[in-house]
Formats: sequence, structure tokens, C-alpha cells
Amino acid sequence: MKENDKRQPFTLKRNWPALIGIAAIPIILITLFAWSSGWINMGRITSKQIYDDFNNTISPFPSGYRRAHGKGICFTGVFRSNPEAAQLSKARVFTQKDIPVIGRFSVGAGNPHVADGTARVTSMAVLIKTDDGQEWRSAMNSVPYFHVATAEGFYAGLQANHPDPKTGKPDPKKLDEFHSKYPESVKFEKWAATAPWPDSYSGASFNSVNSFRFISESGKETYVRWVMRPRSPMHEMTEKQRKEAKSLFKFYSITFL
Repeated sequence: MKENDKRQPFTLKRNWPALIGIAAIPIILITLFAWSSGWINMGRITSKQIYDDFNNTISPFPSGYRRAHGKGICFTGVFRSNPEAAQLSKARVFTQKDIPVIGRFSVGAGNPHVADGTARVTSMAVLIKTDDGQEWRSAMNSVPYFHVATAEGFYAGLQANHPDPKTGKPDPKKLDEFHSKYPESVKFEKWAATAPWPDSYSGASFNSVNSFRFISESGKETYVRWVMRPRSPMHEMTEKQRKEAKSLFKFYSITFL
């Protein structure tokens, strides 16, 4: 070493803090990746847990079907925006004249062979692609609000509604515990007990599960939920009519105006 070279020689004793710091970087990155992928649970609900729970709906589950909303029918259409929506958002979807839509009506149940008259919730999903490459996707249900606000609540609801092997029905104690922890579910069940049952998809209203953030040309932000209201009148079905109806009566009754 030259006499004028003041650099200190590299030694483990002198530089171990730096080595530990360098080694910690990939460990932290790998841990974060594993956590975000659901490989490390740490009490976090994962998509696999929910997926596996849906498998318990039918054993064995029929191949080729979605685990939720497996019974459905696709449709095509055109989206025409209200000009007033352009004041809330600068998105192309509100200024393009006619936009092709691909959608799907479905029954909100895990069993893909369930009768139409037994599922309280029906759904409508849409995919809207504008001419500038934007994609709008929305999942909507025939209920005014979702029964829980979080993935944890949704999973807890699945667990609480598992049928007891002895009775074939959910355990009332587990349901009470679920309702106590997620009181918003009680509000939903009160709605479900009193709201009318539409006799067709074409007469039902659908509300988006999520809210969307609209940003105007001036930068103002407004949170909006999609609401699809039918042109056809809604005809209510009685309990007797639902029990006597054919399994696919809602699919047969769809008409497009």
C-alpha cells in the first residue's frame, strides 16, 4: 500500500454492519414478495382460502365452472353515456358515442346447478372497452349493498354458513357470532327478508360492489357507484311462484330492447 493511500483495508470485523445491511436487502424483498403472494399468511385472508372454501359447496365440485356465480348467461350490448357524466370524469367512456359491451348475468350462488328461484342475489358483470384502449370492468349485484365490507368478513360469513353435518343447516351459534362481529350483515339480512324477488334479469336493478374515483378535467374527485336500472318493469314473484318455477326461468325470460 502506498504511503499516501489513507484507505483502510477491508476486514470483516470493521465492515460487518455494512455486510449485514447488504444481505438484509434481498431477504426483505423476498419476504415482502412472499407476503404479497399469500405464501406467508400472518392472519391475512388469501384468495386461496376463499377458493378452497367454495369447493365445500359441492363435493366434488363440477369441473369447468366458476367457484362463485357459476350459473350464468353472457350478452352483448352498447353503452351510451349520459352527457352530464362528462362533468364528473374526463374518461373517454363518457364522451365516446357508442361503446361495445360484453356482459354476463349470473346467479349469486356457489352451486352452478342451483334453481333460479332459490338464490337471493343475482349479478350483472360488464366489460366496456373504449377506442383509446381503456377498459372498465364492473361487478354489480341485485342488492343495494354488499353484506360485509372486507375480505375477512366475507370469509367469516362463508365459515359461519357451513351446514352442520347433524342438521344440514348452519350452526345458529356461529351465525350469532358472525353477526355480532359484522353488524352490517344484519342490515343486509333484514333487506333480504323483505325486498321483492324480480321474476327476470331484465326487470332487476344492479348496483356495483365497489366505488370508482372519477376525476374531472379540473381535477375534482368524485366517488361513484354504477347503478343499472332496467327499462322493463320489475314484476315481483311470490314464494309459491318461485317454488313452482322452472330451474332456468330467469334465463328464458330475458328480452333485450
